[in-house]
Amino acid sequence: MGAQGDISKRIVSIVPAVTEMLFEIGAGEQVVGIS
Repeated sequence: MGAQGDISKRIVSIVPAVTEMLFEIGAGEQVVGIS
């Protein structure tokens, strides 16, 4: 395991409306999976 500073944040969205909101608030680069 790496140090806490090495933790990357990734998002998997399973609700289409939430996916849209994530992109609207600028978190689209963190989205790695959608349903």
